[in-house]
Amino acid sequence: MVGALPPPQTGQAISFERLLNQFVSEENVNVYPFDTCSSSKDKHITGALRFVRIFETLTLIFKFSWLFYKKKPNIVYMTKGSTTLGFCRDLCLQLVSRAFNSEIRFVVHLKGGNYDVFYSSSPKYIKYLIRFFLKKCNAIIVLGNSLIPMYHFLPEINNKIFVVNNALTTSYQLERSEFCKSGVVNFLYLSNLIYTKGYIHILEAAEILLRDNIKQFNLTFAGHFMKSPDDPEDIDGIQEIFQEGIKLYKNIKYIGPVGGIDKHNLLKYSDVFILPTNYYVEGQPVSIIEAMAYSMPVITTNYRSIPDIVCKENAKFVEYSNIEQIKDAMNYFIQNKKIIEEMGSQSRKLYQNKFTWETHFENIRKIILEIS
Repeated sequence: MVGALPPPQTGQAISFERLLNQFVSEENVNVYPFDTCSSSKDKHITGALRFVRIFETLTLIFKFSWLFYKKKPNIVYMTKGSTTLGFCRDLCLQLVSRAFNSEIRFVVHLKGGNYDVFYSSSPKYIKYLIRFFLKKCNAIIVLGNSLIPMYHFLPEINNKIFVVNNALTTSYQLERSEFCKSGVVNFLYLSNLIYTKGYIHILEAAEILLRDNIKQFNLTFAGHFMKSPDDPEDIDGIQEIFQEGIKLYKNIKYIGPVGGIDKHNLLKYSDVFILPTNYYVEGQPVSIIEAMAYSMPVITTNYRSIPDIVCKENAKFVEYSNIEQIKDAMNYFIQNKKIIEEMGSQSRKLYQNKFTWETHFENIRKIILEIS
């Protein structure tokens, strides 16, 4: 099993870790884990090409080859990269696998939603290798139906594509406090603080509300600050502006990364989740599913596979970086507190029907172990 393990606490890493642990507990299955996360962990920028990252990739390929020589596994499950270096790693691992075992079952799982962009922006020789790689895969897992068109550049692999939604990874008993305690709406941003996930736009929207004397809300930001190749050039300045800005308001706070019981309590006592994302490798945010499990309505963007997990009955859609729309969506819940519980109930139903861990694991287990 090849994928990124925490830290940092990204939805993809947490999900891979739980999947790994569950397969370890399976009878008659021997599991060999390979962590693809950079040794710099929290400081690594997704998609950034550095010498140390190249060295780590070569080391991974060597260790992977040694494992195949000694253990000769017959299945590989891998979370697939959508950068040039990530793809080269994936291709090398596939070639090694088939060199040692021509009957290997090779399953890849794309946790993002930008593979078509990666393909179209690649030079011709990389495009050829991408098509070669995909044809040699036995199964390709995507997060939602809206992401299947990512592979329309290669129609012959359509029968290899399987949809498996993300799922809640926590095992805590799902419960929540009463909504809007004391008449105040508690908004929550729970994700890594990456510029294109919209955290700075939420802050600006909240500032407008406060200037308009609309104060019946609290706003909490939780997560790591992380950088991304799609950041603006002045990202360091933006992060400073954000951290200085939240100090000006008693009802707005940044609490850093959270996990375990602290994360459970944060979700339990929040009312409305907000993630107006346009992150370039976004797929299907686990944080939205977490919010739905805790019966929260969602403010988000109509982007990538997000429409596969929310609908107008439980979510308000806004345009990315449109501060006025974000402000209006927040104000809608502030002025209509009764609707929060109604929309939150729809979120909970959607979660129970589609996004439980049991459903997620059973679907992936069938693809990895049973489908020939």
